[in-house]
Amino acid sequence: MRLMLFYDRPERLLDILQRRAPDAEIACCTDYESLPRMIAAHMPEVLYTIRFGGAPDYPRQAILDQPSLRWVSVGGSGTDHLAPWDPGRLTVTNSAGVGAPTMAQYAIAAMLHFSLGLPQFARERHAGDSRARQDGPGNGAAGQGVGHEGPRPSRQSGAHPRCGSSPRRERLA
Repeated sequence: MRLMLFYDRPERLLDILQRRAPDAEIACCTDYESLPRMIAAHMPEVLYTIRFGGAPDYPRQAILDQPSLRWVSVGGSGTDHLAPWDPGRLTVTNSAGVGAPTMAQYAIAAMLHFSLGLPQFARERHAGDSRARQDGPGNGAAGQGVGHEGPRPSRQSGAHPRCGSSPRRERLA
């Protein structure tokens, strides 16, 4: 298998890839300008890319025009910058949303922190006031996020699935 890492810091991933795929031929490209030449020379079957230089100069066409490519794996972002592509020839996957459960838990904790008045509670406890606090009527939470993380806090907090919202562009190929 021929694999190309298209990332400005491939050293972060190279060791892991070499251990997990010792027989793979791995090439690295660290800038947008070199990709068309390098992808044509190496002819990878798999491209792992993390968009690092922004979208305006992203070499989308060089990726989509490379006949040897069968799979593009996008790490850390969506796939909008590659669309449209021919799904019969090229599989495009991503890891967007992989951190959604952790982010949801963080969002729930932050909402509870403030809705339950924990900063005031901590000040009172520090001052020696140990009275118990209870939830009162109207204590609740609402959340909105972006992408895959949007509705996750509501689902994980046990709220109705529609209590969270997520603005999202239309689904692309």
